[in-house]
Amino acid sequence: MNKKAQMTIGCVLLVIAVGASALAISYLYHPILYVIGGKVVRTNDWQHIKHLYITNDQEEEKMLEMRSLEDLVVTKGKEMNIKANPREIQTQLEQLGKTSTERAKALKDLNMSEEESVQSIRRSTIGFKVKKAITENVKVSEQEMQQFYTDHQQAFMVPVFRTVTYMQSDHPLPNVNKNTMKSLNPSSRMKVVRQELVSFEQMKGEVGETIARNMFRAPLHELQGPIKEGPLYYWILVENETKEEVQAYPQVKPKIYSTLLMEKQNRYFQRWLEKQKEVQDYQIYPEHLAATKWNGFWEDFFMNIRLLVK
Repeated sequence: MNKKAQMTIGCVLLVIAVGASALAISYLYHPILYVIGGKVVRTNDWQHIKHLYITNDQEEEKMLEMRSLEDLVVTKGKEMNIKANPREIQTQLEQLGKTSTERAKALKDLNMSEEESVQSIRRSTIGFKVKKAITENVKVSEQEMQQFYTDHQQAFMVPVFRTVTYMQSDHPLPNVNKNTMKSLNPSSRMKVVRQELVSFEQMKGEVGETIARNMFRAPLHELQGPIKEGPLYYWILVENETKEEVQAYPQVKPKIYSTLLMEKQNRYFQRWLEKQKEVQDYQIYPEHLAATKWNGFWEDFFMNIRLLVK
């Protein structure tokens, strides 16, 4: 065989090898979605679990990030030797149903198997314990609580509540007074309603804003009406009311404490989580959700080499 023929055959074999490799990549390669240390999650891994997180494709990138951060926390939990014991898992599982049959029905609605539910409970329990351990030294001072109370007085305002009797009719009624109003028998065209110590917002939802405003402007014990609103007529009698007031600090202190503590713990935990991304060499590639296997292979090329030499 002459040299030219050998070169020709070599080129053909090279083309075949490259073509075969390209074909294999196109069918077999799964692009990387995220990396945490030595843990790699690829598109095929995500396909097996994404039904636990998403209901539509629009939220897929957000849910992928959520899952990756869960993995980051669970990875740290393993380092801290934090576990979910079987009793904790069983207690949570039984909230779905005492028997496997009851749980199967509930889990069907959630689109997950019992094993998937167990894994989800385990992960969330570990995540809760990690957060608790990381934030256990976060405190709220008396000064912070008092300052919050001062800055958010409106949030602790107790609105006026009124006891209101009102009559609603689709036609005007003659000779309505306080006594006859209470003694009238309701019919298909008229009703009498008594609401005890209700707020403006409650009545607004029941009779509309205009009538509700009349109810909260009307003098005590004086019949108001008829007031026409749309096709209906109203008569209003206010029997009692409370005063608008600001709740005292001692009353709301426990609520302020829990609110501030949760906010501070969440901020502290988020800072810790950002630090863990660096420590654990966290990388995420949501754009690979839509990448072809071929493009994903070349985009992942250097990351795959890094993972091989770790």
